[in-house]
Amino acid sequence: MIVLIKTLLIGLISIGMSDIREPCPSTDGMTVVFCFRGDIWEAPMAGGIMRCLVPGESTETSPCYSPDGRFIAFTSSRTGGGDVYIMDTSGGISTRLTYHAGLDRVFCWSAASESVYFQSSREGGSSWVYSVPVTGGTPSPVARVETENICLLPDGMAIERGFTSWWRKHYSGSASRKIWTGSGTDWVLLVDSELDSRWPMYSALNDEILFVREDSEGHAAIWSMQTGGEPLQRTFLTDGDITFPAINSTGRTVAFEFNGGLYSLNVPDWSISEVPLVPGSDFPFPLEYGESVGFSTDCFDIDSSGTQIAVVGTGDLFVGTLEDDNIENIVQIYAGAWRAGDPVWSPDGMTLVFSLEHDGSVQLARSFSEHQDSLLANSTFPETDMLSTGSDVAREPEWAPDGERISYLDGDSRLHVFNVITGHDSRICDTPDIIHHSWSPDSRWLAFSVPVLAHREEIFIVPSEGGEPRNISRHPNDDFQPFWPCDGRRILYASRTDDGDYSIRQVWFSREAWDSDNDEREELLDQPLERVDIEWDGLQRRTETLCTVEGYYDFYGASPDGRTIALPGWDDKGRMDLWTVDWRGESLQRVTYSGEYPEEILVNDEGDIYYVSISGSVRKASTDSGISGSLGWHMPVWRSITEIQAQKFDEAWRLLRDNFYDSAMHEVNWDSMRIMYRERAVSSVINEDFNDVVRRMLGELSASHLGIYGPWNFNSTPASGSIGIIPDCSWAEPGILVDSVIPYSPADLEDSRLYPGDIIISVHGMDIGSEGNLYRALLQRRNRITRLRISRSGDLLDIDIEPVSVWAIERLVYDEWIERNRREVARLTGGRVGYLHIPSMSNRSVENFLVDLFAEGLESDGMIIDIRNNEGGSTHDDIIRELGRPIYMYSTDRYGNITFEPLGVWQKPLVLLINERCYSDAEIFPGGWKQMDLGPLVGETTYGAVIGTSDVTLVDGTGFRVPGTGWFTLTGENLENSGVEPDIHVPELPADAGQNIDRQLEAAAATIMDLI
Repeated sequence: MIVLIKTLLIGLISIGMSDIREPCPSTDGMTVVFCFRGDIWEAPMAGGIMRCLVPGESTETSPCYSPDGRFIAFTSSRTGGGDVYIMDTSGGISTRLTYHAGLDRVFCWSAASESVYFQSSREGGSSWVYSVPVTGGTPSPVARVETENICLLPDGMAIERGFTSWWRKHYSGSASRKIWTGSGTDWVLLVDSELDSRWPMYSALNDEILFVREDSEGHAAIWSMQTGGEPLQRTFLTDGDITFPAINSTGRTVAFEFNGGLYSLNVPDWSISEVPLVPGSDFPFPLEYGESVGFSTDCFDIDSSGTQIAVVGTGDLFVGTLEDDNIENIVQIYAGAWRAGDPVWSPDGMTLVFSLEHDGSVQLARSFSEHQDSLLANSTFPETDMLSTGSDVAREPEWAPDGERISYLDGDSRLHVFNVITGHDSRICDTPDIIHHSWSPDSRWLAFSVPVLAHREEIFIVPSEGGEPRNISRHPNDDFQPFWPCDGRRILYASRTDDGDYSIRQVWFSREAWDSDNDEREELLDQPLERVDIEWDGLQRRTETLCTVEGYYDFYGASPDGRTIALPGWDDKGRMDLWTVDWRGESLQRVTYSGEYPEEILVNDEGDIYYVSISGSVRKASTDSGISGSLGWHMPVWRSITEIQAQKFDEAWRLLRDNFYDSAMHEVNWDSMRIMYRERAVSSVINEDFNDVVRRMLGELSASHLGIYGPWNFNSTPASGSIGIIPDCSWAEPGILVDSVIPYSPADLEDSRLYPGDIIISVHGMDIGSEGNLYRALLQRRNRITRLRISRSGDLLDIDIEPVSVWAIERLVYDEWIERNRREVARLTGGRVGYLHIPSMSNRSVENFLVDLFAEGLESDGMIIDIRNNEGGSTHDDIIRELGRPIYMYSTDRYGNITFEPLGVWQKPLVLLINERCYSDAEIFPGGWKQMDLGPLVGETTYGAVIGTSDVTLVDGTGFRVPGTGWFTLTGENLENSGVEPDIHVPELPADAGQNIDRQLEAAAATIMDLI
């Protein structure tokens, strides 16, 4: 049944209160400040009208009253990644206190209200606790320990350490959040539990530390605990979780978020009240607005005559005519709340079929001119109807050459064929997870590619009426994207290796064509077959490689006759551009040279190439002249923020429903999650609030590799420069006293070297020290010659120095950490053991690993391999191959020099260092190491975050992660939420942080010495 539609509508959605975040009660408990719509607001604790204190386009977070009630501190993105500001509680102009790239996130105030404590990553430390005076000046570290949240205690502080996201639920493992109490190098674990303990708060009323932890029903509740006592559950709310709690300085009032609303908790009777709120101001921006689309093209298609083009931008679909390399006479096919995509022209160019995603489903629609025998692009009011395919998901349609049928993929990526004349829908085969498909020119066959070995695809052919698919590639590479030229005598596909070789391959269906020379084949191609017959015997042997370039999983384009293939390829500078090759495998040439990163490549029989460039524009190129221009197009559309948010939410929810690696969704009722979170997400009119609501839904799955981010906006705020010194924070005199210098930083170069004991008086004419902020003076000084005035042994000197980026300094700090570890291993083992670190499971890391394995291990009796803090990738097997292959033979020369085969394989004792920050592929690697018994594992159990994932974009460019592949041991244990256990357990203690103490490394050195 085909349903006629004139206009596509989405139900009206009321705008209620979106999620309240990070509330903080005042000292007297009468008012509360919190984040709402990206701004800082204040309201009576009893409820009522909200007042916006910090409006604007930037995002403000972490508001906090000073104990004396005079100020509110907060973090604002208005000047970069996030800096600390303070303002009077009555409102007014705020004062900026920090000046540094990255995020400075407010924690709390000092007890005397003279300084603000915040989290920051600066030279020498990651996520340490810093303080900055309200009068300004250079911040100084308070606790040299990585932490997420803190509260001050009478004799120190409580800190929250761990690595799980705030929105994740039900995690129990080595990376869970734990609360420690103490100061300096003396820290004690508050509660020994594998469950997350978050948001420590202190109440002096009963000398108790309050925190959030899940209860026996899995709901995040507030607990309290006295020193030496047992934790007591204080709240018992159901059907939701408590997040972002904060306590006032008297310890009597706690404010927190629950199910998107604001609540208060009274101490010590533990009574809970909801705080009803009414926004006291209008939206600072329109909820409906007009804009022009076309600056970026999502996808496009050109009809067989080269006359009409269909273009999609931000989910809206238009068609126009191609005239003199321009798009003219643009007609709107669909613009609205739903997301259009996958446009494909019928063989006669009279009908356009496309997908429409909405309300958690994807349907096919078709559009045609209101006048019979008239082109769609010449239509004023095109007709559009929906195709009733019988599947709630129907995507990536392809027209059969007979013009009567359309193939598509359903929610499980199984292949269907829909007859547009009869309305009959049939599933062609039971194979799930199909990625690409293509029709034979006689419409009798369909070719498709599907993974058969993990990510490695193979090419199959199946009758279009249904039947058993047959593998025609049978190749160890990743073979994908089959394409059927109109001659019917062969098929093309792409093939890649994990090492980065990208090839175009060609299979001939008959022995006659295979045995022919190129001139004879040319004659055969000039005689297209009316009926495609395939000689199955020996088919795999009739495969040839047309070309090989450096590439990855990228999609090529081919002309309908299959004589010209355009493909993406990388050059030696890491730029991806457009290349072409002909059907003979000859004339491989580069077409563009400017790093085009071509996508959606389409080639016509004349050799014209169309593609979407990295800029998002549709461009035309040819082998003769390179790029010949951009096909610009722009059309006005009307937007509704609430409709966009609804569409994004439904897309995110459906993508996980159809693609999450566990079809049981970790035993979560996924339909109920849509009901629970959709209205909250739609009411979130700014993207960061929307993303946080979606994150809460993701957290219900208790899984890794989930996430939502962006869409990003360009930030033109001033960049920080860094010179590479560690200040002595005990210095109380004018200037900055240099405690130490980071090796190879600007402060360690011959012409600009600084020494411990130097005092920096000013930076480019700006005084620094207790009142002048060093980092403010370094704003906009990156890669610019900057004059320092210093005092050295009582003499004043001027030194010119060129600051570098914060990230360059971080790399140098990492390099120094590696060198320090090597020196320590050499000291502990008498120089007998080598050391190397693998920071990620990437191709570059594998290259560095092979170099280090040879350089550090050539004259060593053993090797410590360190993968701590490794966030994963996909190269575990490349490393294991170099460590796990047995020796099978050796050779010798006349001088008696013996060489074992295979070359370069390590055969001496090994120890592997792991910790709770080993993530993803950095857990598959130690899991494989353990299975192959390559040596002892030392350290902490890995995170337990092992799912293969992919990144997609939602309708407005928001990034979204879809974990689709689980990993298991040979005994069937899921590595997700379990991790890899060490043989020798050595936890990392906060007392060692910032002290250059590494007990895990010491244990690894002792272990390997026992093996030598």
